[in-house]
Amino acid sequence: MQIKGVVRFVLEENPYLEFYYRDINLVTGEVRTINRNGKRKTPYKYADYKGLEFRIYDSGSIYVMGSLHKYWNDGEHNYNDLTKEMFFAVVQDLEKRFDIDPKLCILKNLEIGVNIIPPIPVNTVLDHCFLHKTNPLCYTHNTDEGKYRQVKYEQYIIKIYNKSLQYGIDKEILRFEIKYTRMQKIHREKIFTLKDLVNYGFKNFTNILIKEWENILFYDSSIIHNTVRLANYRNPLYWLDLLENRSSSTFKKHRKVLRWLTKNYSQNYKQKILETIKCKINDLAMGCPNLQLVYNVIKDTPKRLIFSETKKYCFVTGLDISMQKNDSITLSHTGLRYYRKYYPKLYTKVKEKYLTRRWSNSSSEEEIREIAHHIRDIKRNYIRSRNNKYKKGQLNMFGVLGIRPLSLASVKGVEFM
Repeated sequence: MQIKGVVRFVLEENPYLEFYYRDINLVTGEVRTINRNGKRKTPYKYADYKGLEFRIYDSGSIYVMGSLHKYWNDGEHNYNDLTKEMFFAVVQDLEKRFDIDPKLCILKNLEIGVNIIPPIPVNTVLDHCFLHKTNPLCYTHNTDEGKYRQVKYEQYIIKIYNKSLQYGIDKEILRFEIKYTRMQKIHREKIFTLKDLVNYGFKNFTNILIKEWENILFYDSSIIHNTVRLANYRNPLYWLDLLENRSSSTFKKHRKVLRWLTKNYSQNYKQKILETIKCKINDLAMGCPNLQLVYNVIKDTPKRLIFSETKKYCFVTGLDISMQKNDSITLSHTGLRYYRKYYPKLYTKVKEKYLTRRWSNSSSEEEIREIAHHIRDIKRNYIRSRNNKYKKGQLNMFGVLGIRPLSLASVKGVEFM
């Protein structure tokens, strides 16, 4: 997703994210701007959070990559079911934590899919999915995604996974998925942003998934018939030979025969899987019975909320600034954003005291900048005034005894806690 409407430095200071540059030369410290093919590339910094990768490019563009399904599961997996309420909760959580407006999230690609328990072992299903339309479903097996078959088209990829193998779980889980690498087909459904996807709803994807499953040429090993053709039909190379060396009408004739045999002389596992897909999508669209429980599952676990083992307090306001950098002395942009998001009433009190009238109608970021600036000025003036009480070279009680001078907040009393 490309993220619009998020201020770069605000995201960089977000307490849940720690950004790093990729492709740094450890000797010179320079960021690589040329890729392996000799072409120029735009450097970016990245941060990982719950399976999502946040990228901030030097050009100013901001992207979020990854699975919202995995985000719900703390980045661990996507083999369970994601109901519509869970999906809504994820969208709201992104808005809450990172100020990401779903109306301003431009979808660049999209994966839709379902996890089902098939009527036969997943590997048996995979072994007998020969073609999608007239294209072979190629076997792939890697450590990250497990065992699956896929076919790539110009705008999308069809994938059939063994999720059980991928995550080492003891029940059979098959995932059927469409990954849109280009968005023309999705744009026809009037889906351009994350908000559009929320409004579109899960159930409207039923026909899309069903259509693509029906396009699969599946050999059902439960067929009981004495035709000699079965020896050919169970061989995937036979179908490839028909496509490469025979006419399209010959291929269609044999495909029609296989469908007739499957419908009349087998358990028709392909149809049973189709019905299971329909039921699963309907269940996901119906949602979760306990909505409040769903929204409470995503917990607040900021990565950079506490920078030191002991709490630190602002020299001027007396407020906790442990969420800021270790060398912070006064309430800064990071702390002000934190209080604005999580303690809005307290932030309002700070604003009323430290924001001058001149900036009363300014934007939120201008408010924060001016409040932080005013607080720094108060600290600077207080220290200057205190130092002016002593002549140059004159000893003072604090220096002699090694005592840190009182902060302005401790002198005047903590006003906001």
